[in-house]
Amino acid sequence: MTDLPKTLRNWRREHFFLFIYVHVALADNEMMYHEWDILKEKMSKISPKDEFSVLFVDVTKLYQRLTAEEIMEVIIFYKDNFQPTNEDIDGIVKNVQDIALADETVRQEELDIALNIRQILST
Repeated sequence: MTDLPKTLRNWRREHFFLFIYVHVALADNEMMYHEWDILKEKMSKISPKDEFSVLFVDVTKLYQRLTAEEIMEVIIFYKDNFQPTNEDIDGIVKNVQDIALADETVRQEELDIALNIRQILST
């Protein structure tokens, strides 16, 4: 993904976190209401509540157009751009796990994403 759209270049940290959270929530191709609630709760800690809808629309419009490989490219691009601290990484991984467990059915895709996220963000 060498030619990032202008909107992607204008993303903030909140977009990056939400993109990861949407990725795990949609790992099974559907977002359950429990996942939605946890996602909103996690985002409310780093972004004003009135911004959530706008962020969500921005992130999901892009997310739905990407292949699995492109999704990982976006995460890697922003990881390098934001350089998350160990504390950020621990928080993101904890939130990813909480979202994966929200519907009380953990699928292999969700586990794979949780493991990959820590590895990608730590390198």
